[in-house]
Amino acid sequence: MRTLRLSWSRTAGALPLVVFAAVSAGCDSDVVTQSTSAGGSSSTSTAGAGGTSSGGAGGVGGVLFGGGGTTGTGTTTSTQTGLCNDVSQEQTFVVALPDPGVVAEPGQICAQNPPTVVSNTAARVTLTKYSQALNLAMGFVAIAAPLDGTVVGTPTVEVVSAQTNELLGMVVTDVQPTQGGFTFHAEWPQMLNLPPESWVNMTVKTTFTSQCGPGANDTRVVESITNIHLCFEGSDLVWVSSGDECKVCEIIAEMAPSPIVSDKRRDDLPLARALRLRVRPIVKVGRQVVLMAENDGGEGVEYHWQVSGGEVERVAPDVVVWTPPKGGGRHLIQAAVTGEHTAGVASYTLEAA
Repeated sequence: MRTLRLSWSRTAGALPLVVFAAVSAGCDSDVVTQSTSAGGSSSTSTAGAGGTSSGGAGGVGGVLFGGGGTTGTGTTTSTQTGLCNDVSQEQTFVVALPDPGVVAEPGQICAQNPPTVVSNTAARVTLTKYSQALNLAMGFVAIAAPLDGTVVGTPTVEVVSAQTNELLGMVVTDVQPTQGGFTFHAEWPQMLNLPPESWVNMTVKTTFTSQCGPGANDTRVVESITNIHLCFEGSDLVWVSSGDECKVCEIIAEMAPSPIVSDKRRDDLPLARALRLRVRPIVKVGRQVVLMAENDGGEGVEYHWQVSGGEVERVAPDVVVWTPPKGGGRHLIQAAVTGEHTAGVASYTLEAA
């Protein structure tokens, strides 16, 4: 699984600014950031093992927005102040870019030979805190509309990973069918005393059985991943799931959805297959937006980005940081993806206040 690492700087009275962005293809790559308070020395950013400030094979491809970039060994060190303090600071935020999965359609899922199929859009978990106690929540598993009516029995929901150990002990009970999915109750045995920091997040896996045909054994076990973060909403803490906006102080992040997966069909005619492409926001930091061109073109495609205004910096061929023009109105960014046998164009519109 790739991960997007962002370092941003925030100065009192100013909007946050992305100073480093990198996409890592391996878990041994990291970003090193060092910073000082206002009036101190300039910050430095370091790409992880195998990478450079402009990208390296097997490591991190990064774009540096201020400071200097060098090669590194993957050791992480940082000097950070409180996230919500009104002083100059630098912080790092990590967003998971999920591995490809199967499109949440009965035909796509049932065409898979393995008994277990990964489809990250087949089910999505949301949690709603219903009391002041953070360790209590009502949950909902939304089943993708094309799979409605194919679920056999009840799904299981579990936390498979978390950056803080307190979140690993979630207990799920009282799973009940309802319109559009299933409800459940979630509880952590111990009281949670956690802040809405970027590291307070967990990966939740939903597993259910989908009926493919009339035969009792013609089923597929479907697994779907949801990333859930602890965030701010007004003056309260809330759980925010993949695809929704998460506000941590002034940093707003939209967790990446499951990428489009190739159907691997083509013939000998030029541009034999239309490429499925969409431009999705991953993270918003101040005025800047990190965008990803999700597509099913596979390897060997080329990416071209065009904007109506502002500046674009590439983090990876399919990931860019866009700084739109100042002022209100509609701003547009467009991605074109081309390959030997396929091509596609998609756009993203930003409504600025």
